Amino acid sequence: LLVFLMCDSIKIKNHLYFGAKNQFMRKKILKIVIPVVLLFLVFFVIDFVARIFLIQKLEEYQRSWWKYCFVMRSNDAHFEDTESEYRNPDVTIGTSKMPPIVLLGCSFTYGWTLEPNETFSYQLSKYTNRTVYNEGICDGSPATVLYQLNKPEFVKKLKDANPDLFIFTYMEDHNRRCFTGTPDFMDNRVVSFYKVQKNGELKRVVYNKLQLFWESTNFGKLVSFCMAQHRAKSDDFSTVSAILIEINKKLKSDFPNAKFVILVFDQSYAPRFYSLDYLEEKMNEIGEKNGIQVLYTKKMTCGKELLEGKLRSYDNAHPSKEAWAKLIPDISKELGL
Repeated sequence: LLVFLMCDSIKIKNHLYFGAKNQFMRKKILKIVIPVVLLFLVFFVIDFVARIFLIQKLEEYQRSWWKYCFVMRSNDAHFEDTESEYRNPDVTIGTSKMPPIVLLGCSFTYGWTLEPNETFSYQLSKYTNRTVYNEGICDGSPATVLYQLNKPEFVKKLKDANPDLFIFTYMEDHNRRCFTGTPDFMDNRVVSFYKVQKNGELKRVVYNKLQLFWESTNFGKLVSFCMAQHRAKSDDFSTVSAILIEINKKLKSDFPNAKFVILVFDQSYAPRFYSLDYLEEKMNEIGEKNGIQVLYTKKMTCGKELLEGKLRSYDNAHPSKEAWAKLIPDISKELGL
């Protein structure tokens, strides 16, 4: 608008639309430009208001999940560029000649808040004397694991290692993460995610530039987060189930001699999404139909302590080193390690 007002004071010989001789054309252009500018202004106001609600949602989400937030990451890279988020090093070398073990999952597997010698992978390696790969990614979910397994370089690295066991650690927030392209709604990262089609097949959804822009706005993040929360609280387990089944198929294809195990990490007597009984029912159904062994931390020696929140790290959300130390003997016994 300022540009158009300034043009009134500029005398340009026979120039296109701004001279006195072209008043009609100038008015016509303003009729188009003004609504567009107003539209952007309205969107800016809506996005600003959405950010206020987004922050409120964040605080509400953290109160129900974290006792306090000590780190907020802001990463504009897409998932394809986040390999640096793996543990470095991501492998603990064991003395045994047995094939290595690969751990898949989110920050629980990664070992968020833990030192390198306190993680699930390190302690499992020391307990079994086997080499263990830690392929957990913070904010991960079954969808990100499936995306990892569809990357040729990722599969090649593991094929060279020739593992005979994959353990995926599942926790309840994965339900929400499977329903959105933004695993951490305060980040601008957008991952590939999957939807179940009407025929029951799983389809990978690839974001176009417009969708990437939408997910980068506060309003888009707020809508995405609220929709994911709603879906995750429903009884619809079809997307999570389809992704886990596809992971199993992919592992059978690429690693025919390896076993796939799901470790369900039960953290609370009152989870935010599915009840413990409903989750166990659905996971058992997946396991029985697809030959997947499913383990539940609630049934292990320290299960009661985990459900009571006594073995969490200092962020009150992630497993502590003591939690893994108590779980690993039971896990190893169940899997014959």
